[in-house]
Amino acid sequence: MIYEDRWYQSECKDAWIKDIFAENCNPIVAVPTGGGKTVILGMTIQEYLTKYPDNKVLVLSHTSLILEQDLAALEEFFPDKYIGMHSAGLHAREVEQITVAGIQSVYRNPKLFMWYNLIIVDEVHAVGHKSEGMYRTFFKDSMAVIAGMSATIFRSGHGYIHQGPGVLFNKLSYDLTSMHKFNRLVDEGYLCNLISKEPETQLDSSLVKKS
Repeated sequence: MIYEDRWYQSECKDAWIKDIFAENCNPIVAVPTGGGKTVILGMTIQEYLTKYPDNKVLVLSHTSLILEQDLAALEEFFPDKYIGMHSAGLHAREVEQITVAGIQSVYRNPKLFMWYNLIIVDEVHAVGHKSEGMYRTFFKDSMAVIAGMSATIFRSGHGYIHQGPGVLFNKLSYDLTSMHKFNRLVDEGYLCNLISKEPETQLDSSLVKKS
C-alpha cells in the first residue's frame, strides 16, 4: 500500500503494538476524525502478523460504514490475503484469518471466533462498562487480546473508558485528542481548520424553565 508517512500514525502504531504484545493489557488509542485511523489499523495488524503470521485477527464495529472502510483499508494493506466480511447487513458471512465483522451479527455466536488471538474494536467508545451488552457478551469467554480505537475515549454516564470500575480496556497507549495535539495536526495540514459560523436563526430561551 502507498500512503503518506505521517509521524503520528507511526508513533501511534508503535505505542499500540507494544501494549498489544504486553501481558494482561487491553490497550486503546485515540485519534481525531480525519487522522487516518484505518491506516493505523492496517499498520498495526501488519506488524502484528509479521511477528505472529499464523495468528487470527478480528476487527469489530457496530456500523456498516465503518466495516466497509476497514475492509477497504485492510485489502490495500494485504493485497495477497483474502479479508473476510461477516455482517448480516452487508450480506456476508465470511470467516478468514483477518475478518471484519459487525458486532450485531456475531455476539450471539462467539464460538465462531473462539480461536482468534487479537480483537480490535473500531469506535471503541460503543463498548459499555457494564457486564451486559453485545460487546461484553461476545468478549465474555474470549482469550484474545482486546484492543480499541476511537476519536473519543469518553462515554456519557461513565467517563473515560479506560478508567474507573468495571473497565475492559486498561491502557491508553496513544492520545492525539488533546487541544494542543489537535491544533498541531491542524497547523501541520493533516486536519482542516475548524470554522464556526453563527446561524441566522436565533433561539429565545428566556422563558425555558430550569430544573
